[in-house]
Amino acid sequence: MAINEITLKELLSSKIDSLEQKIQDNHTLQTEISKNILEQTKKTNGRVNKLEDKVEVLQSANIRHIMNCPRLPEIKKLDDKISELDESLLEFKMIKKNPKLFIAILSVSILIFIGSVIYSLYEIHSLVVDVQSDMVKKEQTK
Repeated sequence: MAINEITLKELLSSKIDSLEQKIQDNHTLQTEISKNILEQTKKTNGRVNKLEDKVEVLQSANIRHIMNCPRLPEIKKLDDKISELDESLLEFKMIKKNPKLFIAILSVSILIFIGSVIYSLYEIHSLVVDVQSDMVKKEQTK
């Protein structure tokens, strides 16, 4: 029994030692991975900070340029002209967006115009006929 106890103790000791070694290896590996991640994060943060600084410099330069731009009055005039053109083109934009509606309105307008011309011609014809009949009556009465 003493030999079995010694063998069992040695077996357990070797298993514990191997587990301890595996745990130590895993801990070392995890520590190394963590260091690599930390190093990469620091590099990335450094790059991001540099880019943010550059963006701030560009934004402030752009704002200063807009505020101090010597052509700002000309730009404002052009902007006003563009707004005026947009307003004057509203009808054409409506025609472009709704061509069927435009064609319908145009057709109705043309029909009304043709109807009024025909009616006017009829009235003129009636007037001419009345004048002619009056003239004929006057000649007959002479």
